[in-house]
Amino acid sequence: MIWPGAPASARAEGPRNPCGVARRPRASISTLHGVSSAFVFITDLPAPSPKAAPAPLELVVRDCRIDPIASIAIAGGDVRLASLDTRAHRVAIASRGVPSDPAKPLGSIDLAWAGDTVSLASTAAKPILLELAPDTAPDDASWIAIAESRAAVTDDTGAVTFKAIPAGTHHVVAWLPPIVIAQDVDVAAAGSTDVTIDLGAGAGAGAARAP
Repeated sequence: MIWPGAPASARAEGPRNPCGVARRPRASISTLHGVSSAFVFITDLPAPSPKAAPAPLELVVRDCRIDPIASIAIAGGDVRLASLDTRAHRVAIASRGVPSDPAKPLGSIDLAWAGDTVSLASTAAKPILLELAPDTAPDDASWIAIAESRAAVTDDTGAVTFKAIPAGTHHVVAWLPPIVIAQDVDVAAAGSTDVTIDLGAGAGAGAARAP
């Protein structure tokens, strides 16, 4: 996933939060234009069934923001949010059925002190996205995808790799809030298929193509 034409405003850090740390930029982009921490879904293929009980997904509140900024949880697995800050935090939670849906508030959780940990249920009747935002920096949210379809988060180079994808045409959705881009991809019967998604195609004036 790339964004060669990303404006300076998308690359720039925001003002410092109450912990004295700059808010994260809207997009983290490498020197070769790769966009990290973006979601990629293959919506017509189910997620692989886990062979054992999934390990808990661990997130932390550190420096008044939640890390990692983007992660994948397995439906039915445990999501744990722990505080590493000495100050109290209230984390607001909202959900989306698909990336193009508006966020729906689900409530909030409190983390009173460093070491405090809260578990969140990751059960979902359909693919869902959870948005977590601390009250100290509500404009610096993190996201969890609880997906029944194939899903991945781009690495530092902007790449993801899906294995054992059957030949045919598949529906691929890329999401870097608030940008959503969907396209059909033809996968060959042998070898690998390389796909490049340019987020600039959905970034103009807040435009998005719904999945």
